[in-house]
Amino acid sequence: IVGFCGGSGDHELTGSVDGRYSFSLTTFSPSGHLQQVARATRASTLGPPVVAMIYKDSGGTTTTTTNNNIHTSRKTSIVLLASPHVTPTPLMEADGTARFCGITPCIVAAHSGVGADGRVVLAAAQRMAVEHEYTFDEPIPISHFLEQTSLLFQEYTMKAGNRPFGCVLLIAHLPEDDDGNDDDVQAELYAIHPSGSVESLGQCGYIGAIADADSLLKDLESSISANTWNVTEAKQSLLDALQKDVQTSRARRTLSGQEVTQENDALPKPAFLTASFTKHDGLKVNQIP
Repeated sequence: IVGFCGGSGDHELTGSVDGRYSFSLTTFSPSGHLQQVARATRASTLGPPVVAMIYKDSGGTTTTTTNNNIHTSRKTSIVLLASPHVTPTPLMEADGTARFCGITPCIVAAHSGVGADGRVVLAAAQRMAVEHEYTFDEPIPISHFLEQTSLLFQEYTMKAGNRPFGCVLLIAHLPEDDDGNDDDVQAELYAIHPSGSVESLGQCGYIGAIADADSLLKDLESSISANTWNVTEAKQSLLDALQKDVQTSRARRTLSGQEVTQENDALPKPAFLTASFTKHDGLKVNQIP
């Protein structure tokens, strides 16, 4: 009864009322938030960073003639991805979980946040793509893939007995021309968040924990605007931008007192996973120590 009175009881009332909504998926709290979705969104931003950049091959346009037929070879888009990869101890081997996963020859996905949730969503996405191709005898269109995957995320924000997925997906897509030519296509990057919202990332983007997002995107955009490097140099530029952000993150944790013990100082430096995605070669992943 005292809690419903004025004065100091107001704060206690607010806390108790918020507690009633803390496990509800579809009921807004008095502060206007869906707390389960907010926690899932927070968890998705605490995972390892994944950065992506679309590199336009500057090899130029060449024309060849064979049997009186003119063939034109045009520029191709290459999606470059990178992410840190570290294990707590050298005695522990990687669990084999793929950070970058091929869905179809045209679609690649990466996940961050809660690793177990990411694996579940990627498995469902692969199954969805296989079922679509089996039923319609064609690869799943990117619009349909984004819609169905976002609906899966959204379904778990209101499904009784479940919680929202605490992960975020980065989707890379290489469309084909209308004539079926794989060249001269513009790659696309998307992010699917725990609430089910789909975000177009443009020429570069990231998911996961980024220490200085503005600086990272500025470095990536500068690399894209230059477009004077080969693929190896572009991949190194992406890796340099990610390493710079990782060092910034470690420096901030050190200043805040989170990494001041000898045990933390002895942690191994993270290795990095890099990947390139093209229509001709598919997804290729390499680990750089």
